[in-house]
Amino acid sequence: ANRVRRGLVLAEGRQIEAQDLGLQLLDPEQQPLGTLEEYKQRAERQALCDVLNRHSDNLSVAAKVLGISRPTFYRLLHKHQIR
Repeated sequence: ANRVRRGLVLAEGRQIEAQDLGLQLLDPEQQPLGTLEEYKQRAERQALCDVLNRHSDNLSVAAKVLGISRPTFYRLLHKHQIR
């Protein structure tokens, strides 16, 4: 409620802007990436997709390239809902 009142007082026209409410807009490079765990999950998913594309969906080769066992590779595919 206080921010809305502030916006009404500070607005320089008929439209209330983020700055009028005391909010800062971040450009895309300043946006948070999320938690470290979220970042790691996105990177893991991207690595799985990249290796599958590079090796024409050959799961055995893809697992070997990543240095993990086939069962681990299948578990990660399931975890990230790939395939």
